[in-house]
This record gives sequence, C-alpha cells and structure tokens, in this order.
Amino acid sequence: MFEGGVLKLCEPISELTDGDRVELTLVRVSTPNAPAVQPADPDDDYDLLAALNATRLAQGERQLIPPAEVR
Repeated sequence: MFEGGVLKLCEPISELTDGDRVELTLVRVSTPNAPAVQPADPDDDYDLLAALNATRLAQGERQLIPPAEVR
C-alpha cells in the first residue's frame, strides 16, 4: 500500500532477516471499488493492444509491445 509518500507492506515477510538486500518490482493493482471492465464485442474494430498500451502509458508504465516503427 502507498500512503503519504511511503510504501507499506500489507503483511510481514518472514523469509527476510535484517540486512537482507532485495529487488522489488512494483505493479499497480486495481482497488476493490474499481469499476468492472466489460468484455469487448468480438465483431467490433476494438484494438485491445492499442487500448492496453494507451492505459499503460497514461499510468507511466512501458508499453506491452512497442509500436512497429520502434522495433
């Protein structure tokens, strides 16, 4: 959980001891009150990859698959 500029653990990590060095990967998860996502109609022209990349970019994350001109 992130509160007041501080990252806080939701539960203790018993496998670690004082002085252990760790590497973290941060992934933002949705909150329980987040609206449910409706499945897309398979017959429309919705580009799921483009939508996922746009959402990730808006949240400051990297794209899942870079655009063709970058590859």
